[in-house]
Amino acid sequence: MIDISYDKRFAKLRKMIFEMVNITENQILTLLNGIGSSDNTLLDRITKNELTIDKYDVKIDKISRKILALNNPIACDLRFVLTAYTVSSKLELISDNCQVIAENLKELDFQKPIFFNELNANEYFSLIESQITLSFGSFIQSDSDKAMKAILQFESLNTKYMELSKLIKKEIIERGNQLSEVMTFYEVCNYLLQISKISKSLAEEVYFMVESKIIKHVNLNIDVDIKNR
Repeated sequence: MIDISYDKRFAKLRKMIFEMVNITENQILTLLNGIGSSDNTLLDRITKNELTIDKYDVKIDKISRKILALNNPIACDLRFVLTAYTVSSKLELISDNCQVIAENLKELDFQKPIFFNELNANEYFSLIESQITLSFGSFIQSDSDKAMKAILQFESLNTKYMELSKLIKKEIIERGNQLSEVMTFYEVCNYLLQISKISKSLAEEVYFMVESKIIKHVNLNIDVDIKNR
């Protein structure tokens, strides 16, 4: 006998988590495009979205628990529910970081610092955008290949962050009269890295959901047989 209440709950969960992913992705991309835009409404829009994402997190938490407690899903359904439950909390954390970044960008008047191009910061921002698109897209499309690309891309992104961090520290020494601006931009870059780390973790959850393989804390840069884990 088909459990209609289960079908409705599961469909509702899928709809809500996909909506939450889209809202959060839009939040990040809006931020990345916000610097240099002189958009004084950006912080208000980010704050409004952050409150919306908080509500989604609570609702997804409740419906996931209800499905697990009352319907006892199995196999791929179970993996999806567990992944949605975990992903929603990661999205909420990403949104929190977006709020902090927006507040920092407001201190910069949403303008690119004069040293932005000197640091080649565009490459760092582009890597963030690419990784986010891969990671979030992997969940929407249940695509483990995209998830793996997002995970592996984090290494390049982290390397770029280390290079950028060194250059920023040099700017701190050389631009004493702009110390506040340099430090604020450093905070923005740091919080973007935190978002990228969470995005990598999200992609790992997707890989588990699709392939039923746990790859957390696995060094993917060495010859490891993932399929046998």
